[in-house]
Amino acid sequence: MNKTFITVGIIFTVLATLMLLLFGGVFMNASDIVYELALQDPDIQLVAEELISLFSTVAVFMFIFAFLNIVAAVRIFMLRNSQTANKEALGWAIYLLFGAGLLGGIFSILGVQVKNPTPVAASSGSTLESQLKELDKLFEKGLISQDEYNERRERIISRV
Repeated sequence: MNKTFITVGIIFTVLATLMLLLFGGVFMNASDIVYELALQDPDIQLVAEELISLFSTVAVFMFIFAFLNIVAAVRIFMLRNSQTANKEALGWAIYLLFGAGLLGGIFSILGVQVKNPTPVAASSGSTLESQLKELDKLFEKGLISQDEYNERRERIISRV
């Protein structure tokens, strides 16, 4: 898993969740406003009841999606250090593709699927060191001459 992509995906998920909570609150507030208007004007009572029902339903669904987004973000964050839970993390990442917007889902899927890059400098440094040690052993055993030793040593060092 790539922790950078997962972190970016979680950030976008949190932003999408905050937007869901905000708009859910707006819809709840709108249903309250429509209710107040219906009390003042009985002619719009039927329309107001439909709007209140619609706004309340939309708000409830937004709150449910916000809750699921939080659960998904927490689960992916907890699973990012586990190699065995890759399928579960991928499942939550796919949910985020639909529940938290495209960016949260895409970055989470990338984070689950893409491996962390291996540091090149550390691996080449240890390889360089091992090559020089091997060359020293060959020279100490008398298997190569001083000129060959110097030439090979220059070649190894020039690759850095």
